[in-house]
Amino acid sequence: MQIARRLEPLETMMKNMPPVDQLPAYAGGLLQLLRTVIGIKLDAIFHEKEIAEQGSDFFNGLEARFFRNVTESILTGMDWKLDIEGEFPEKPGGRWVYIMNHPTLIATWTPFHVTSERLAPHTAVVAKQELLDNPITGFLLGEPLQTIGNVGFINRGQREEAYMGVRRAVETVLRPDTGLIIFPDAHRPYAHTVEKERKTWSEKLPYAGINEWMTETCMPRSGGLWNMLRATEEMPDVRFANLTSAEPRKRHGVFHVAYEEVTREEMQGTTGTVYHLNQWLLEEWKKKNERIREWRA
Repeated sequence: MQIARRLEPLETMMKNMPPVDQLPAYAGGLLQLLRTVIGIKLDAIFHEKEIAEQGSDFFNGLEARFFRNVTESILTGMDWKLDIEGEFPEKPGGRWVYIMNHPTLIATWTPFHVTSERLAPHTAVVAKQELLDNPITGFLLGEPLQTIGNVGFINRGQREEAYMGVRRAVETVLRPDTGLIIFPDAHRPYAHTVEKERKTWSEKLPYAGINEWMTETCMPRSGGLWNMLRATEEMPDVRFANLTSAEPRKRHGVFHVAYEEVTREEMQGTTGTVYHLNQWLLEEWKKKNERIREWRA
């Protein structure tokens, strides 16, 4: 069982191998990621004292530089133009929670290049413990994020335990000038995954018309966002960004990122219920799917 679980990322990678024309862009992005990971690991060895004294401040600006470099590499490699929609704040800063449709692997970094430039210079994540436990994702993402102090790991086994994990993570990583990422739809939207999700959820929610509208994303779940809303209730100056992003299906296209600010009340209603949050997510993901289809038409 343990061996099978550890091989899951390899199976996912094999299922979702990029088309031949995307390989150079993937290679360029992976090279930027490896450079950053090796740099962090070397810093951890040679600057242990400074990191202990300064914490995450030692790596000030690292995320923004990384997102910029890898985005430039991918956009150049695919000959994609970047189109950004939305009325952003005049001055970046504050605490943000980014609510976004889950991107594919090649599209992962570009939205956070936009947010690091337009909303908050630092980017943090709340991640499942498996990300750190797995040797592949642990080396490439889990350990580096842990070193720079921009990740909180949670155990999703029990509902209340997951909430307490989110709360501890938020208190640790959601510092001023930081945006915290959450993907309510949980899975990368590759064709076979979207088809599986559509079949599952159309049976669970036959009244929701899922077969008609869910073509570009997977189904949003409320659990993680609900825990995030609860965990940030008493934290000052937390704002919420609703982001939609999608890459074109082919080379020589336009990569779209759209932003709008939403309020806590819009998401959970005046009564603050999970039911209202579920309804909000359902309506928003319908809009995201429609928007992405228009972008890709």
